[in-house]
Amino acid sequence: MFRHSWALALALGCGADKPAAPSADTATSSVEPTCVDTDDALRLAWPLPGTDTIDWVTVQHVDLDPGPGLADHTGATGEAAKTYDGHNGVDIGISSFRRMDQGVDVLAAAGGEVIEIVDGQPDRNTTCVEGADNRVVVRHPSGHVLLYLHLRTGSVSVDVGDVVQAGDVLGQVGSSGCSDHPHLHLGVETADRVVLDPFRDALWCDPPPYDSPMNLMESWLLAGPSEQYANPIQDPPSEQVAFDPGDELLAYAVVGGGTTGQSVAATLEGPDETRIGPFPIEVGEPAWRLSTWWWSFSLPSQPGPWSLELTIDGEVVESRAFEVR
Repeated sequence: MFRHSWALALALGCGADKPAAPSADTATSSVEPTCVDTDDALRLAWPLPGTDTIDWVTVQHVDLDPGPGLADHTGATGEAAKTYDGHNGVDIGISSFRRMDQGVDVLAAAGGEVIEIVDGQPDRNTTCVEGADNRVVVRHPSGHVLLYLHLRTGSVSVDVGDVVQAGDVLGQVGSSGCSDHPHLHLGVETADRVVLDPFRDALWCDPPPYDSPMNLMESWLLAGPSEQYANPIQDPPSEQVAFDPGDELLAYAVVGGGTTGQSVAATLEGPDETRIGPFPIEVGEPAWRLSTWWWSFSLPSQPGPWSLELTIDGEVVESRAFEVR
């Protein structure tokens, strides 16, 4: 499961939509950035294509505390650990259901034989539905078992008995089963089904950093009010590019990674060098791994071309054009 806690709008119509997830000291790894996977020694390639905190971000690690407490592979415990109680895998999230609909491939992290598939379960869950996830399960020649969970319905591209190699497409990221946002849950187990932590146990060929840099993953513009949409934060409808004076402009930015004290800001720029903003939102304590930030603007009566400028720590990361009619 991929857990969130949602925040309400802040002053000036700004808000952040965030998982309750603390930061901790950056982990180091002795794993070399090459991948030599053998029949008797499991080595894992990263299971999603793209770039950390732009295309995906690691949001939950394995909980290594056998009791009710929390601990992750860096030694962080309690609220400082990037996990939740009883979590038995690595969760890798993407920005939204809209991104999910575009198709994000799940790649085999290692070779092996497909021993189980489930497909056809609903994949747009925003609450936990136990035992209803689409999945692919692969047994490595060493006996290790890899579980790829929460897949998009209709996306499973392998059959039981197929032999896959690292990098082969198994399916696509979804939000089926016990999931409240599109993500891949990768579980790694021994032959007798003991849960492993691929970070602690140095199984990754080239692991991403524990504290990922902050980057913009996705953004969109909508006309308010937000209440007219079923789920504008996770599942945005088709965005608008033209508005009327006085309309409420809703601007959303999905951000991956970051540390406490960093900020994301939005500014409107219009005709005659009109500039409204910037309106920054600062990352609090604890920092968030995947967060959606939003701003609400009342558009002035100045027709013509406008743009929304998004910055991270004062550096422009995107400019989105729209029209006021």
